[in-house]
Formats: sequence, structure tokens, C-alpha cells
Amino acid sequence: MYKIKFCFFSAIICFLTGCAIVRDMPRGLAGLSTRAVENAREDALASVFDYYYDTCYKKTVDILVQIQAYVYARPAKKDMLAIYVSSSDTTEVGIFFAKVGQNKTRVEISSLSTPAKERLSKRIFAMLGGLPDPEKKTLEEVK
Repeated sequence: MYKIKFCFFSAIICFLTGCAIVRDMPRGLAGLSTRAVENAREDALASVFDYYYDTCYKKTVDILVQIQAYVYARPAKKDMLAIYVSSSDTTEVGIFFAKVGQNKTRVEISSLSTPAKERLSKRIFAMLGGLPDPEKKTLEEVK
């Protein structure tokens, strides 16, 4: 009986400690996995901004609040944000941050959905650059 328990627990420990898929499984089942946007990063749209890393990260979070995107994952390492386009559109988009110089930060936006990636990158990059939200209509456009 002791050998069976030992083998069983040894197998579980080996399985859980060495397999990233198992560690990501609970998040995947809950719909909170970032694996898809991480895998799509090679096709990300990117731009470099003249902000310190922390400033760029905070400004991006503020922009996401303004455009009503839903942040569903904010890893402790703080090098990415995983968002849904909105609370009703659960298209996954990843926003990655990389320090390029002392006061420059590279922002990459990835998604399996090309339209979502292009739309959000246009909005976020414009607003990080100090321009107004390109999707907000001005009073003149409404008239």
C-alpha cells in the first residue's frame, strides 16, 4: 500500500511541477489564459514611445479604462496586459511592454483577431502619442 501511495504522489508532483500546460489549465478553464495572445506576439503591431516603462504602463491602463476595454489578466511581472475588447466583446488582445532605453518603451499589441489588433493598436498608439481617440466623434462630426 505504501508503494502505491508513494508512486501516486510522486507521479502527481512530477506532473504538476514540470508541465506549464497543467499550470495554465485552471486559467484556461476559467477563460483567463494568456497563451493565445502570447503565441500571437510574433505578429504583433508595435510602436516605441518616449515614456519611462512605468509611466507607459500606467498611461496604457488609463487608456483602456477610457475606451472601456476589460483587463482580465495583469501578471505580477507587469510586462503585459491581457484584455477583452470590451465587456461584451471577448476577443482576446495582449499588450506587451519592453524597456527600450532609459526613457523609451516598446508597446506591442497582439491578437489572433487581426481586426481587433489593428483597431486597438490604432486607438492606443494614437492616445499614447497624445492624440485624441480616433474613434471618438467630435461635436463637428456629430452635427
